[in-house]
Amino acid sequence: NPLSQTTNELMRICNASWPKAHFDIEMMADLAAAPYEVCGIEAARPQFDISLEAEILGCELDWDKPDRPPVTGPAYTNPDDVTWSDNLEETGRIPVVLGAINELRKRYDGTLPVIPALTAPFTVAGHIAGIENIARWTKNKPEKAHAFIEAVTDFIIAYGKLQVAYGAHIIFLADPSASSNLISAETYKEFVLPAHRRIAKEISCPLILHMCGDTSKLLPYIKQSGIDCFSFDDVPVWYCRKVM
Repeated sequence: NPLSQTTNELMRICNASWPKAHFDIEMMADLAAAPYEVCGIEAARPQFDISLEAEILGCELDWDKPDRPPVTGPAYTNPDDVTWSDNLEETGRIPVVLGAINELRKRYDGTLPVIPALTAPFTVAGHIAGIENIARWTKNKPEKAHAFIEAVTDFIIAYGKLQVAYGAHIIFLADPSASSNLISAETYKEFVLPAHRRIAKEISCPLILHMCGDTSKLLPYIKQSGIDCFSFDDVPVWYCRKVM
């Protein structure tokens, strides 16, 4: 199970709580491995939030929330302004995630899958430009929506390649904002599918794509993404298997 499983009980057992575990390599590794050590669930999931990518790109996060830190607001209005450091390995919280991946890889020596999170382009674009804006621009300013998504995809691929280099066995690509609860199947096909295809082509490890909500209308297009596995919640299992 690659979904985050950082419960309060597991935090107490391994003495690694939020927000400290977001900033400490050993704590992140311990908490990521706790579901396996305590419950026997065979996955270690470093990076506990889906806001890190937006934070690196300039968004502020609300660290006072008891849950994963949300983005407080967008950082850009123009896609041409989206930039990031040339040295991602030393930028923000990325070194903590990469260090935890490396630590887990060494600690378990191939006996436990290390499956870090990587937030997908449509969700990150929504974080940095405002999800309402991105959704609206897909209808009335499609060139602008495409430009934001393409810029973010470049960054996500660069970060994903680093995760692989540091020892990720599988990458968990989380794209909750691309659910058909928010966008149509046609919008997914035009704006999201090309980004998912690029990621599948350019990141050289197996990928699990997770999308929340009712994704039944998106399944025929997700099937075309080249991604290895699909994680879903609000679709009948028999139907997902039939389509995919």
